[in-house]
Amino acid sequence: MQPEPQYNRNHTIRAQEVRLIDSDGINRGVVDIRLAMGMAREKDLDLVEVSPNANPPVCKIISWSKFLYEQKKKEKEARKNKQKEMKEFRFGTFIAEGDKVRQITRAREFLEKGHNVKLTVTRKGRTPVQQSRELLNDLLTRLSEYSTIDPNPTVEGRRVSIIIKSDSTGTPVKKGTSNAKAQDKQNSGKKVQDDKASGEQKPKDSVQQEQTGTSEDEKVSKGEK
Repeated sequence: MQPEPQYNRNHTIRAQEVRLIDSDGINRGVVDIRLAMGMAREKDLDLVEVSPNANPPVCKIISWSKFLYEQKKKEKEARKNKQKEMKEFRFGTFIAEGDKVRQITRAREFLEKGHNVKLTVTRKGRTPVQQSRELLNDLLTRLSEYSTIDPNPTVEGRRVSIIIKSDSTGTPVKKGTSNAKAQDKQNSGKKVQDDKASGEQKPKDSVQQEQTGTSEDEKVSKGEK
């Protein structure tokens, strides 16, 4: 783990002249360090050396706590972008089926972890370009559940490549997912309505049967009498 960078501020700044960025983000040019510190004090803020390796170093008038917050935010964004780095999987035109399956499985695992994936087919010797494209189409067919595939492959010499991207949540968008859920919901609602209708009809039939049975009993009773 790399140590956090240390920033000079106020009296720890060694340079006699600095390039100053004021509290409004305006570049004030090269000024004397005492003038820069005085301007920071007037604003009740800090003078922070943001680019110590520049000549002269760049300093900014800003609240120290706000500066630290912005730095942590930038570092978090940098880590996020690093996690989204693209992983490349290479396939030769004469790759064995078992190796092909293993590569596709690994590619799917990286997609599900939030990485972008690049599939590259490399042709050897006098292998025609069409054969490379056919292999690439076969690979895409095996990953056809993902809808974030770039439409146009890139051809670079003997290589044909295409990129598959994961969404912002790290889980690739799958085709038909929302439609399937909607259909399940619709079928579920229809089943509830059918059960409800059936439940309402059943008591009505039972009442009719009871009424019919009572009427026949009365007839039998009268006949006996």
